[in-house]
Amino acid sequence: AFFHRKEFYEKDGRTIGSNILFSNWKWGRFHLEDENYQGSKIILINYDVPQNSFISNRIRDQIRCIKERTLYLGRYNWLIGGKLVFFGFFTLTKK
Repeated sequence: AFFHRKEFYEKDGRTIGSNILFSNWKWGRFHLEDENYQGSKIILINYDVPQNSFISNRIRDQIRCIKERTLYLGRYNWLIGGKLVFFGFFTLTKK
């Protein structure tokens, strides 16, 4: 298993953030977007930002709320050839 946490914050009217490994090593910067997926509202964590490499900037995580304000289910996808390719599920919990 690969465990890390995410930090989110507001900047210039957008919600942005990064992944954090160990005590404070940041990687995988991202911004959030509202999106509709198969008729449901989701949050897209979009890694297509200048700070990321050509590999990580293709990551698109799709997040659905499972339990209001505490538990979220995510789908880890890569954008390949213009299509999202599913690689696995993950959860986010708010502490």
